[in-house]
Amino acid sequence: MTPENIQGCDLHEGEFGKVGSVVIWKYFIDGKHMVAKERVEAIDEEEKQVTFNVVEGDLLKDFKIFVISVHVDTSGIDSLVTWSFDYEKVDESVKDPTPYLDFVLRLTKDIDTHHLPK
Repeated sequence: MTPENIQGCDLHEGEFGKVGSVVIWKYFIDGKHMVAKERVEAIDEEEKQVTFNVVEGDLLKDFKIFVISVHVDTSGIDSLVTWSFDYEKVDESVKDPTPYLDFVLRLTKDIDTHHLPK
């Protein structure tokens, strides 16, 4: 669906789609191959929202905390996807995670293209 962005997604603990599960992501961002181990912290099926907490990986070199939430609003004609990052930098010299915003935008566009009628 988006192989130029995500090279792998492996279940490390638990069950896909369940709170508490741990997934290891291999991805390409900002010209680099990266790895992140994320724990699913919350799933709200009614609100269509999922929250992940990065527990290991390249992101934690620059951030003490990195929590990712994705919400899908299907109330209109088109669906609206909102990504949010809650993070704490290891120090003030660390840049904001703008490349990750660009990454999730590309990811969302690829998913949208994949689901468009052919």
